[in-house]
Amino acid sequence: MADLRRVQKTGGSTLIVSLPKRWAVAAGIKNGDTLSLIPGERGTLIIDPHPIEKDVKRVKHISIEDGDPEHFFRRLIAVYINGYDTIEVSAGSTMSAEMRAAIRRFTRMVIGPEITEEDINSVHIKDLSDSEGFGLKSVVRRIFRITFSMLHDSMNAVRNGDLEIARDVDARDAEVDRLYWLLFKQYNLMLKRPRYLQEGPDVEESLNYFLIGRILERVADHARNISKHLVGVLGNKKKTPLSPETMNYFSGAADVALDMINRAFESFLKGDVSLANKTIDSTAELKDLYTKGVSTISGARPNLSVAIAGIMESVKRAGMYASDIAEIAINTQENN
Repeated sequence: MADLRRVQKTGGSTLIVSLPKRWAVAAGIKNGDTLSLIPGERGTLIIDPHPIEKDVKRVKHISIEDGDPEHFFRRLIAVYINGYDTIEVSAGSTMSAEMRAAIRRFTRMVIGPEITEEDINSVHIKDLSDSEGFGLKSVVRRIFRITFSMLHDSMNAVRNGDLEIARDVDARDAEVDRLYWLLFKQYNLMLKRPRYLQEGPDVEESLNYFLIGRILERVADHARNISKHLVGVLGNKKKTPLSPETMNYFSGAADVALDMINRAFESFLKGDVSLANKTIDSTAELKDLYTKGVSTISGARPNLSVAIAGIMESVKRAGMYASDIAEIAINTQENN
């Protein structure tokens, strides 16, 4: 329930309002403290009890016993994206090699955290990155560039039966994951630390960038799926596994999907509703090419049929995700 306060005038021109006592006590505010006042949306004003010079460093303590290292790794990712500056991991006895391996894997797969202290039963991890140096917009643009190149290269790998390119696409997916986790972390920091609103896009625009980053991460997964399916059936052959008829529909669908991804992201950046609508309209052509392409797969050996169907499905899904980005572009403009 809102706490209503009456504005008073003092000194002839200064307007003042008292702070709710319960909130002030909970925030640890004392006489003489400095508060940060941040203009918000729709004329709101955010009061931050922790201004820049008193920014509180968040520390997460994790006690572990022997367990599933993969579950532990997922927990570390969750702690990271929730914006903790330091992670202190401790074990009741000597920490297992599997848990230490999970920690080292974590520090390799995210941007910023490094191991700063370590002994037989504990590891301290500190985020050494400058959070303010990674804006949401720049991170999403980077995700887009890598994702688009992955999708483009995976499709060329299918056309040419190129195992080397396919494996390179698979390796690049890890970089997209790293950037997506960083984006997730930055978005959470923006929600938890109001001063970030002064330094970047507002809450609504930040949400749009976050959603698009998540969509692009899924597109990257489909680019990786295309390459994995190809690697699984290619063997030592340097020749496409697709028949000429299937290749015809695959190439058509690939070109449409790539064009959709490019136009969708451009429509969001430029606020171009017309381009966004054209992108969404292309889904009908993409679905038609997919359906016709899948219908030509019959007759191939089972494992090859499954792989080609998976390749075609991922091409279609990439294009459909592009239409989701285009819808965000339209919704954003309608809200202006």
